[in-house]
Amino acid sequence: MERNFNKNPYTIEELMADIARVASSMEVYPGELSYIIYNKNGGQITSNSTFNKFGGFAKIRNTYFPNTLKDLGTIVSLKQTGSYVNKLENQVGIKLNLEELVKDVISKLNVKVSTKKLKKTKKKLEKVDLVAMLNDLHIGQIIDSEEIGGINSFNFKEAGRRVAMFVKEVASYKDYKRDQVRTLHLPINGDCIAGLIHQTTTHSQHLLVHQMNGLIHILSNAIEYLRQDFDQIKVYGIAGNHDRMTHKEHGKRAINEVYDSYANIGFYAISSIFGKCSDVSFEFPKTPYVFMDLPAGRAMVAHGDHIFSTALGNVGKSINVGGLTNAIRDFNNGELSKGNKPIKLLLLGHVHCFMHCITADGVEVYVAPSLSGLDAFAHSLTINNSVAAQVVFESTSKFILGDSRLIRLQDADLNDSLDAIIPEYKKDLKWSK
Repeated sequence: MERNFNKNPYTIEELMADIARVASSMEVYPGELSYIIYNKNGGQITSNSTFNKFGGFAKIRNTYFPNTLKDLGTIVSLKQTGSYVNKLENQVGIKLNLEELVKDVISKLNVKVSTKKLKKTKKKLEKVDLVAMLNDLHIGQIIDSEEIGGINSFNFKEAGRRVAMFVKEVASYKDYKRDQVRTLHLPINGDCIAGLIHQTTTHSQHLLVHQMNGLIHILSNAIEYLRQDFDQIKVYGIAGNHDRMTHKEHGKRAINEVYDSYANIGFYAISSIFGKCSDVSFEFPKTPYVFMDLPAGRAMVAHGDHIFSTALGNVGKSINVGGLTNAIRDFNNGELSKGNKPIKLLLLGHVHCFMHCITADGVEVYVAPSLSGLDAFAHSLTINNSVAAQVVFESTSKFILGDSRLIRLQDADLNDSLDAIIPEYKKDLKWSK
């Protein structure tokens, strides 16, 4: 008789067995599953609260199906297994023999050793926030590798796999410190879609309906995956120049009402999907920038095509740190006059280059590359290298931008196992599992 997994009582063994069964049917290792993938592929335990009684799906997965560097399951032949076991037995035997020799020597010594009780101290763990920025996604753009010498290729498949690899890296980033992390900040920093900013129809971008559906599909799957590993996710979003609606300002970049953008349609959609989830919150302002409160102070996310655009210039050619220092100083003076705290960190995108500097006032400035990488336009400028990467970093009370990792994502393109995290968007007009 088949057991009803959604009724008590249940055992941890039954939860593990069903996780392993679903993974086997998908021909993947159980440690690769998230709750949403498990649930979508025939998991019999449909109530997340069932897993929460044992610490949550991710806790069970990481405890009983860890990704270890050496696992006897990877030793494929009996001969190799026997050799491996014999080696372990030999090592254990030598260790035990050494222990007996040490005990014998100690027993012959006339030494009195007093025991000392160690004081138990409860060390308060430092609070750590994680920040994972998604910028210049350009979902819906088509980059033909043959057109740019095989340097890069980009379409819905590559977009989904690169974001999947990014969120997978974020979920495992310093997991040994996960007890200190309560919040993941997920800023989405403009140019979410390829757009149609030159009002021409070419083979370099998909129809806008597919761009928007692809954006919603990829972001919603990414957020659902991250929910399994973080107690609280704060999502922020602003528009970029590629997201703009071209009927505004005669096709030029808007100066006001910048939020009247295709990006904000996508943001509204994902906030509707997770609207009833208490562990996910959203901040989508009308300003062309958004603030984040981090343990060490205030951070600001701006795309780079609007505010600070003149000071930022073209990072690929030159960096005017002095001009950037003055621009941030002027902005901070305005914030102080309004009774607000100054910004200590500025996160930018737009120019598709990587740069990290600290101004004379001690403000950190970080410019992150794009998800899409090199395209035909950049290649026409004699750029012959593609950097597709996104950034994740920890923020503490001492360092607003602490240890960071620039995650290179182009290796994700041929990794079809990432489709289990974010299935490829295939230009559907309705949601499909």
